[in-house]
Amino acid sequence: MCTHNTVAYRFTDKDKKQHEGSDDDGESSAALEILKQMRDRKVDNVVVVVSRKFGQKLGPKSFSYIKNAAKSAIDKLIYNFKRKLTKFDTETNTVKHALRE
Repeated sequence: MCTHNTVAYRFTDKDKKQHEGSDDDGESSAALEILKQMRDRKVDNVVVVVSRKFGQKLGPKSFSYIKNAAKSAIDKLIYNFKRKLTKFDTETNTVKHALRE
């Protein structure tokens, strides 16, 4: 069971105010690195959680493991969003074309 959770979040409220935060859960600066990735890639309205079993002996590489896991999650999020947006655009264009006929 994973008991060690590194968390970062960003969201925009209904008044267009940006909120963000993070919790390292003992992994020094790891959540701030996740939050930086989210800022740099302009990811919004998302929570990223990287979990691991507390007590695992990951050593100095634990920071890079957390960073890479978060990057992978953000990459998949962006990929899926773009794919859905492309599908939506295709469907919208199909409807527009049908309406013209």
